[in-house]
Amino acid sequence: MKNIRWLILFLTLVSSNSWTEEPLGGVKNKNNLHIQEKEQIGTVNFPLFIKGEIHSIKNEEETRDEMKERKAKSETDAKLVEYTGLLALFTFLLFFFTAALWWVTYRLSVASKEAGARQAEEMEKSLAIAKEAAQAAISGNELNKKIFISSQRPWVTVQEIIPRSPLNFNEHGLAFTMIARNVGHSPAINVNICAVMHLSYIGNINAHQLHKNMREELARERKELVSNEVDLGHLIVPGEELEIQVRAGYSLAEYQKAALNHPFSEIIILIIGQVSYGSGLDESQYESGFIFSVRRRGGAGILFDDSNMPIEVEIRRFSSGFYTT
Repeated sequence: MKNIRWLILFLTLVSSNSWTEEPLGGVKNKNNLHIQEKEQIGTVNFPLFIKGEIHSIKNEEETRDEMKERKAKSETDAKLVEYTGLLALFTFLLFFFTAALWWVTYRLSVASKEAGARQAEEMEKSLAIAKEAAQAAISGNELNKKIFISSQRPWVTVQEIIPRSPLNFNEHGLAFTMIARNVGHSPAINVNICAVMHLSYIGNINAHQLHKNMREELARERKELVSNEVDLGHLIVPGEELEIQVRAGYSLAEYQKAALNHPFSEIIILIIGQVSYGSGLDESQYESGFIFSVRRRGGAGILFDDSNMPIEVEIRRFSSGFYTT
């Protein structure tokens, strides 16, 4: 038993020497050196330091830290670039949206102005149409009123003059009857008929001017008489005739003068007159004028001769001078 123990110890020692690359004395020396270094760490002669193996481990850690920092910075930079891109995109979209909003607002403003202008124009047109319609209604009423009055008022004219005596070349002149007829649909009141015999020749007053002077003079007289509430004349109901007998003439000298101023010694005799009357329908005053021509019976002209014999005549409507108001 004891021998076996020594045998195991011997084998153990042999095995230890064979496994070690250096001799045992070298290990002992290293241990002594390590003990010395350990004892000398931290002294004045040997300050604290880190051996190469430790320094390498620290550099690897710093490298890993730097790599982590670089990776983190890279990730941060990537995120910053991403955020910057997103910010740029958002800014662009915001600009685009702002520009689009401004354009829409501008177009809406322009459209609103155009719509306002169109609305104002349409309103102006509507007002003009309404005004025209109102004016048309008023005019229509006035027109209807005029049409009604025109269809119902009295209309008095001298349509015929009948001679009652031959023409004498002296103061007795010619006697004739004027026939006035109411062809309207209501009575004519205050009817007044005036007429004169006129010798028409060169140097004498024009027949139309005489007619105009008579009309103006009768208008003034009628106005004065109406203002004084004076009855002017006769009453003629619709369809009734009024006969007015008149005698008019000139001196022999006037007839001779008229004949001398005509190249064929013809005496041109006109009967110029006017009818004035009122209407109870609208309380208005109306007029109608006339001119008739005195001719020798059969239509021949009246020639002056020295015999001074009376001449049978007829009275015809003249080519002008008829009017009515």
